[in-house]
Amino acid sequence: MKGVGMWGKKHKKSKERSKKVIDYVLAKRVVRGVSVGFVLVFVGVFIRMLVITQQVLHLQQDIKTLTEQQQAVEKVSDIDHRALQFFMSDFLDIYVNVPKDSEAIKTREQQLKPFYAVGVNQSPLTHATREKKNYSFVGLKREKERYVAIFWVHYVVSEPVEKEKTEQDKVIKTVELKQTEVSNYVAIPFVYEYDKFVIVSEPYPTSRPEYTLSGHVVQTLKLSDSDRVDTQEVKGVHAFLEQFFKKFVVGNRDELKYMMSEPFGLDGRLTFFKIEKLDVYTHGQGELQALVKVGFKDMGGFVFQTHFSVVLTHQDGKYVIRDIQYIN
Repeated sequence: MKGVGMWGKKHKKSKERSKKVIDYVLAKRVVRGVSVGFVLVFVGVFIRMLVITQQVLHLQQDIKTLTEQQQAVEKVSDIDHRALQFFMSDFLDIYVNVPKDSEAIKTREQQLKPFYAVGVNQSPLTHATREKKNYSFVGLKREKERYVAIFWVHYVVSEPVEKEKTEQDKVIKTVELKQTEVSNYVAIPFVYEYDKFVIVSEPYPTSRPEYTLSGHVVQTLKLSDSDRVDTQEVKGVHAFLEQFFKKFVVGNRDELKYMMSEPFGLDGRLTFFKIEKLDVYTHGQGELQALVKVGFKDMGGFVFQTHFSVVLTHQDGKYVIRDIQYIN
């Protein structure tokens, strides 16, 4: 009986020890489960935070991009599109046409220089000639510190081509003129400072611009002919500006004060040659904008051209210049 009692005590202790082991294992499993659950929850929250952070970063980038695009649109809108078209059309009239005669080519190079920034080298010409047919102003975009004007240009390239033909067992070489009509989109980089345009590199071919705010900002330029004044008004402005520029080069303020709101002039070292080109548009309430290309002569007799934008008002039945800006 004594042995049985001892066995009973041992059995009881063994059961208690087993229960403690089971409780310990269960507790450990619970702790481990809770820990794993906590880790999984933490990982899930962390991943979610990463996703949200990425979304916020993308949103911030989108906002930044839209802001930059809006600023680009505003900067593009600040440009006087009429003055730009006037300036660029004059440039293209010279640039697109490539003559055959070497002296005419030298003249072309000299005529293009005032349009370019200092240091811009003109590309050497090939033996082909080029004749402008027409062009149209397509759009304008902002690229960092410069602008790019985009044109559609149509021209004819004439190129001499050697051909051979046999006559009476003799090979005769002849030169024929091959003409090809070409249409291209052309980009002209320029800067615009202090109301002046300066071309900073030679024009280059480009693709058709996209009229969208994604990517490059392109603003179309649509200048209505309805903004132009009638022929009689143009004649009146032409006559007034001829008299004005004759006095402007002399710089006599006593005479200029009757023609300008804020009179100023040159110092008499130039003489007025002629008005070479004039476009006149309506401008605001009762005003006109005259875009004019003027030829001047220096003391050595050299003739050069300057572009102006002139805002005119009517006072006491005559024109008065409210504002005048050099375009180049």
